[in-house]
Amino acid sequence: MRRTALVILTLCGCATAPIKRPAERFDFAGTRATYRVFTDASICETEPRFLADEFLSVNEVFKRFLRDTPSTAAEPWNDAHFTLMEDGLARLQPLLDTHRTHLALAAKCDFAKQGAWPGMMERADTLLDGTRARLDVGPILMKEVRHKTALAEWHRTRLESQESARRSCPTKSTHATIYFAYRDETGQTSYLFCDGALIQQAGGEPKLEPAPSELVRKAPPAKSYLLAAERYPRDAVLTSP
Repeated sequence: MRRTALVILTLCGCATAPIKRPAERFDFAGTRATYRVFTDASICETEPRFLADEFLSVNEVFKRFLRDTPSTAAEPWNDAHFTLMEDGLARLQPLLDTHRTHLALAAKCDFAKQGAWPGMMERADTLLDGTRARLDVGPILMKEVRHKTALAEWHRTRLESQESARRSCPTKSTHATIYFAYRDETGQTSYLFCDGALIQQAGGEPKLEPAPSELVRKAPPAKSYLLAAERYPRDAVLTSP
């Protein structure tokens, strides 16, 4: 009888023993988080102080991501920003999902209504929402920034090429001679003439700006400029990215 009681007590002890959960470690750009994974109400049986430390360490990862990645394409971007954003897109989603689950489970625990817990959990919700939004917009922002950077470089090299082509013009021009043509990011095509005249066209009828009178004594007729622009090789027009 005593042996049977001992067996029962032993079995009861095994059934109520807390489950030891391995610690997961996450390193994000030097910010380290340590946490255990919970999927049920057993989270309420853990030591609140230790759980709070884990929650705070995970919060720090999301704070680092939000602090060190630009929120708009208008802000300055550098290589480090791209690296951090790409790392976040590749690795943060599982941690975000786990932390969201932990918050929902912990909200049902008695300790979650005491001390610093309500404020910490509210802050965690804010960080999760901000991180989710930043991850959603991240690919769009990087695409916009890369395009803007490529466009700025294109304008720089276009001006260099334009100036180089301008030097090939004859000293005195008596014909409607195009020395450079380009299509910018708005879709407008500009034809630059050696005598200073300019034709711009953006889908409709081309508009001619005659050469300044102080530079040209007798300019060719307007139709000569329009014809030159019409005949200019399309593949010779420098086009923006």
